[in-house]
Amino acid sequence: MKGRLETGGRVRMNKRTFAVGILALVACAATLYFHGVVGTDIIFPHLYYLPIILAAIWWERRSWFLTAFLCAFLLAAHVISGIEMSITADLARATSFLFVGGVVAELSRARRQAGEALLQASYRHQAVILESMLDAVIVVNPDGAIRTLNRAALELLGYAEEEIIGQPVGTIFEEEEEEEEEEEAFFRGSGLAQLVREGAARDVEMTLVTRSGERIPVMFNGSVIHDDEGHLRAVLGVARDMRQIMGLMEEAQRRAEELAALNAIAEAVSGSLDLDEVLGGALDETLKVLELDAGAIRLADEEREELVLAVYSGMPEGLTQRIARTPMREGVAGRVVQTGKVEVGDFADYDAAYPAMVDRYGRKPFPFACIPLKARDRVVGVMTVAHTEPRQFTAQDMQLLAAIGDQMGVAIENARLYEETRRRALEQETLREAALALTTALDRNEVIERILAQLQQVVPYDSASVQLLREDRMELVGGRGFPNLPDLRGISFPADGDNPNSEVIRTRASFIVEDAPTVYEGFREDPHRQAVIRSWLGVPMLIGEQLVGMIALDKCEPGFYTQGHARLAEAFAAQAAVAFENARLFEEIEERRLYLEGVLGAAPDAVVTLDAHHRVVEWNAGAERLFGYSREEVIGQNLDDLVTSPDVFEEAVEFTQIVMGGKEVPPTESVRYRKDGSPVDVIVAGSPILVGDEFIGLVAVYTDITARVRMEETLRALALIDDLTNLYNRRGFSILAEQQLKMAHRGKRRMMLLFADFDGLKQINDAFGHSEGDRALIETADVLRETFRESDIIARIGGDEFVVLAIETNRSPAEILARRLQENLEARNARGDRRYELSLSVGLARYNPEHPCSIDELLAQADRAMYERKRGNEPDYVLESIAELVRDRTTHPPG
Repeated sequence: MKGRLETGGRVRMNKRTFAVGILALVACAATLYFHGVVGTDIIFPHLYYLPIILAAIWWERRSWFLTAFLCAFLLAAHVISGIEMSITADLARATSFLFVGGVVAELSRARRQAGEALLQASYRHQAVILESMLDAVIVVNPDGAIRTLNRAALELLGYAEEEIIGQPVGTIFEEEEEEEEEEEAFFRGSGLAQLVREGAARDVEMTLVTRSGERIPVMFNGSVIHDDEGHLRAVLGVARDMRQIMGLMEEAQRRAEELAALNAIAEAVSGSLDLDEVLGGALDETLKVLELDAGAIRLADEEREELVLAVYSGMPEGLTQRIARTPMREGVAGRVVQTGKVEVGDFADYDAAYPAMVDRYGRKPFPFACIPLKARDRVVGVMTVAHTEPRQFTAQDMQLLAAIGDQMGVAIENARLYEETRRRALEQETLREAALALTTALDRNEVIERILAQLQQVVPYDSASVQLLREDRMELVGGRGFPNLPDLRGISFPADGDNPNSEVIRTRASFIVEDAPTVYEGFREDPHRQAVIRSWLGVPMLIGEQLVGMIALDKCEPGFYTQGHARLAEAFAAQAAVAFENARLFEEIEERRLYLEGVLGAAPDAVVTLDAHHRVVEWNAGAERLFGYSREEVIGQNLDDLVTSPDVFEEAVEFTQIVMGGKEVPPTESVRYRKDGSPVDVIVAGSPILVGDEFIGLVAVYTDITARVRMEETLRALALIDDLTNLYNRRGFSILAEQQLKMAHRGKRRMMLLFADFDGLKQINDAFGHSEGDRALIETADVLRETFRESDIIARIGGDEFVVLAIETNRSPAEILARRLQENLEARNARGDRRYELSLSVGLARYNPEHPCSIDELLAQADRAMYERKRGNEPDYVLESIAELVRDRTTHPPG
């Protein structure tokens, strides 16, 4: 800060000091002249002391008091003493005084320079601090000239140092009209007069003027610097740039105003969920807050890609008619929808809008702003607001409008969601009521009336028809709203004709016609012309992928129907399709029921229908004849309790389990019992009744084969029965066993073949005779009959060889039968009426329907198992000694 704050070092002579020195020299010369030349001591007796005093003052201003005092003392002493001294002596004395004064002055100057050097170091330190300050520091001389500025001040004001130093302080301070005192006149108009008067200033708002003329608001703090004698030395000021702070304050104020406006808008839109009330309140409040004159809100119809006028205020009628429905991608509003940004303009630039504004408000500029109404980053509409005066929209207005647009967009979305929720609730309730109504309707005409009545509650129409697909044509079977419905009922439309019905048939999807008479000639002719159909909507009735018909809705207003209407009508069409299918199935079921009743009534066999719990549901006349029970006696009863006895109960339960498992029981010979307890030979077959995968019951058919069985028994008695034991012989066994294996294969049932060899028959014959041997064989046959069931095939196929083919069930596995055979043999031997014991060597083979084989293969397997035991390769205990040689088809293929 060189040349700014320095006051130390050699004191430069100013003009006043130089003038005093010259006057002192002149005085000395005059004194010498008058004293020496004129020679008078009267006029100037001791005037040479005056130049001494003046010279001392000129030499060093700070020691002039000491010099003057010494000179005065010398003069007084000279006068009082009255001693006459020569001029030479007086000059010598004066010179000594000057010398002494100079020495004193030099000593004083040396002391002062040391102090000023220390002060200068302090000043340099202060200069570094001032240069590092961010605030502007300004020092002004007492004469009002700028002494110094720090770097921050130069940057703030835009001056170079050499341009501003020494300039009047009024150059950088904005002028103020203020009356200052005379001594402060040099500060007049600079804004510092009050600071000089009061000595200090704290947080004073002032304005600085930059080199470019810009006015910068600052917060000023200053103080006045005086010297030891109280004289004004300088004015020091610190100025802080307030532009950023004021900008923040203005921003805060603007934010507060925006917040107040947004709160007002929020109150306007939050008081209702009705869309019209929300839009009207929001528009009115926006115009009020921004002091606008006209505005309109248009909502986006995304399905039709149009902007639809919802509410407006202050807009002339001619303009509202033009913007009632416009393409979403055109004009300023279209750009706003696409970009999502606010746009401004003037109606004067748009021929479509300007004439209408001029007609209402006169010829002038009409600035407007178009604001997107956004919800979740999606533009749901636009709001256009306008001035009727030449007033432009500010950046603050644009920001506020954008915020209002976002808030209104959310409010619109909420109102729409509410409307959508309410509408969907109504639709769901209507659908539910329609479904309930249709489930109870089985008549076709009643179905049509209920569908169309419920549909009109959610999808408006002036007339409607239901058409069913008949081969390749749509036949109109019913409708509502037509003035000539009887003329229309029964007419049909070809699937490939010039009509909208063909589009529904071809695409199996909904089809909308904006203005039917302009597209299809048939709508301009009778009988359709009387209905005055303009907008047409057709929705298919589908069951899965199968088209069964369609519903057609008509409106006299063109362009009425939307995809939303179509989607809703499709839901009703689906219900209608099911209802029509139910009605059709009901008619078919009724026809089939009557047919089945006739068939079952005439059928000779007993046909019994059972539910899932095996209770009788139907009992035909053949069942009444076969079992002797009337239909009334058996309905709701368990079938097995009616027609079985213990000897066939297990078989009947097994049949029931097979059918309830979803499988059929093939025709199988068995025995059932009549009401009077007498047995009846029957062929029984069973089939499950399934709905989808759910078992709901079964059908059992019984064929009376009593006569055939009796005849077979007679024949078997002649050729198939062993004369000695009354068991089947080899031939009888082969015939019956082959038949039984075939039935087991079809019914997926397991069977067991037991091969038994009577032990020691030759020894009995040799020891006791052949009659005793025959008795032993007869008793063995009886034991086999006691052990096995009547339905099992028991045969004597050789002299001492017996075989049994039995159905293997869960309740009677092979092991249990073997144990029972052993127990029965032991019980027979325990009687003690013979001199020998009955003993059998047994072999076992099992038949697996998953791996079928012949009866000869089973016999061979059982025979090998029996000889294994005889050779002692198996334990003695009968149950454990049976060799279960179950051969898979992989190891022993049939044939």
